[in-house]
Amino acid sequence: MHAPIGLLHKRGRVAQLKAAAVLGLLALWLRPARIYLNQAGLARLLAPVSRVLSTALAIHVRLLEDVPRVTTLRGTPSAPLDLIHISDAMATAAGPATLPAGTTWHKAYDPYALAEQPKPLPQKAPFVFVGRLSHGKGPHLLIEALGQPVLADARADLYGTGIEGDSYADKLARKAEPLEGRVRMMGFCQDVMQRLPAYRFLVSTSHYEPLGRVVMEGWEAGLVPIVYAGSGGAAEMVRKSGAGLNFDNWTGEALAGALVTAQQMTDEAHHAMVSAGRAWMAQNLGLENYKRALSGILF
Repeated sequence: MHAPIGLLHKRGRVAQLKAAAVLGLLALWLRPARIYLNQAGLARLLAPVSRVLSTALAIHVRLLEDVPRVTTLRGTPSAPLDLIHISDAMATAAGPATLPAGTTWHKAYDPYALAEQPKPLPQKAPFVFVGRLSHGKGPHLLIEALGQPVLADARADLYGTGIEGDSYADKLARKAEPLEGRVRMMGFCQDVMQRLPAYRFLVSTSHYEPLGRVVMEGWEAGLVPIVYAGSGGAAEMVRKSGAGLNFDNWTGEALAGALVTAQQMTDEAHHAMVSAGRAWMAQNLGLENYKRALSGILF
């Protein structure tokens, strides 16, 4: 069943009202027991629909920019509202609130089906970055760090592409040129998960990650993550598991210190960290945990 909800943030108030009307008609016709949003973009359109029809509404809060969008919403006893945050960091970002009857906050890490750890390779490249090439993801910090004299021999591969119309990726490539091939821009690769076991450390330079799935992918592939200490969900997982390194300031100089520590890490310590990360995932990111956390809401 189709409702015209695409790109509403670019289409103006009339398009938003039309989408709300169609969604309301669908809900009136189907009479669902619950409306669920896997992402919060339509929250303000569907909240009035849920109240008018006395239908429960559950919203996954997955993006930091969605936090102010949902914190102004209020459920009622006849149309309860459940806000599901994907990390403690996201719940904290929402701030303290006195919630009315009918509104409930929850925290539930997304589940992750952990694959068997690949066999160690005899030779591994040191550092890899995986993600969108944008300022908020911070790959410029990695290039700045590798320009420090203490890392004169270090190398890194960057997987990802920029955003259409944004010059950041081009500037990043020019910034790497003085390093004379020590930074390779690998572009977008469909098989990046198969390539990760060829590295030792996954460098996540994001300024903020609501959850930080790339950290999980690093542990799965046998890498130790290096993250910014203020990066929300990514830092939260590393802190709780004790299975990674962090840098305290969002600067290339601070990151360089963590990369030097990584270079000095023994194989035994590296293996212990990866094992600790995988153990934390197995304990906290299993499907049964997820079902228990959201029992009565989604399940």
